[in-house]
Amino acid sequence: MSNDLEKIVQKSIIDVPNNNNIVENSIINVPMNPYAQELFGFGLDEIIGACISVVGVLGTNTLLESSSLDENVKIGIMTASAPVIEKAGFFGRHIYGAIKKYITTIKEERNKISHYALQAIKGGMDTLIWDLAAHDPIYCTMLYFLLDANSDAGPVTTGALTATSFFTGLLFEGSVILDAAAAIISNPANFVLFLGSIQICF
Repeated sequence: MSNDLEKIVQKSIIDVPNNNNIVENSIINVPMNPYAQELFGFGLDEIIGACISVVGVLGTNTLLESSSLDENVKIGIMTASAPVIEKAGFFGRHIYGAIKKYITTIKEERNKISHYALQAIKGGMDTLIWDLAAHDPIYCTMLYFLLDANSDAGPVTTGALTATSFFTGLLFEGSVILDAAAAIISNPANFVLFLGSIQICF
């Protein structure tokens, strides 16, 4: 009898699942708020763009250093190249995500690669639109005058001036986005008008 009881106890201990596994398997990953996710992605795109922009301006400055062009022309080229170069940063993250999604999706459920490419382009366009409308005018204007006032600046100063101009423009862009969000929240009809303006652009 005691042997039978011992076997029953041992079996019940073996059959009891590991509490740690239960806890680990029961954890639910709560998705980020879609608005917060968009803001996070936008900020990340802009930070990547800032790094590319600073490197691009320094590279352009190095290439033009031995040029016989007028100083104002050099500054103009550097100022014009900065916002163009930074745009690569808006699409890099989305292209990486699209490639990763394409590779990790099983072959039976995988779409054509053009489908993922369009998703990447669409993702980068969201940041691009805001950047062109609100960031670039402030960024380019401030960068031109700062470089003009410090035409003999070295690479470190030039990089610092570029970063300062970039993030000043970003603060202005952020305020525009917040104002737009406030207008939409206060009157949802404004969102319909906003979508209409986007459709007209494309």
